[in-house]
Amino acid sequence: MKIETSKHDRIVFFAVLLTATLVSCQGLYTGTVTLTQVVDSATREYAHAYNSGLVPAETASKVAVAYEAYRKAAGVARDALVAYKQTGAGDTSNAVQTAKQAASQFI
Repeated sequence: MKIETSKHDRIVFFAVLLTATLVSCQGLYTGTVTLTQVVDSATREYAHAYNSGLVPAETASKVAVAYEAYRKAAGVARDALVAYKQTGAGDTSNAVQTAKQAASQFI
């Protein structure tokens, strides 16, 4: 028996997955890697839906804006993590939290 899922079901699944994994991940690097993996998975699902013609133009433009905001926030988080790795000092929590919030808007 094949179970049919809608786009909304997949979005809800990834949002729940993102929340569960971010809450359960304790390490800074583990949380960052998990965030990246969840966003990558959501991006692949979105691309499949978009290429299949299932995404309205209005939604596509909103997704593009949200994804760009995530990419910028992820870049700042990456720079903060690199600096932390090199010096062992600095506050990465704000940058990573901003990336998480931007990812949740995209997903």
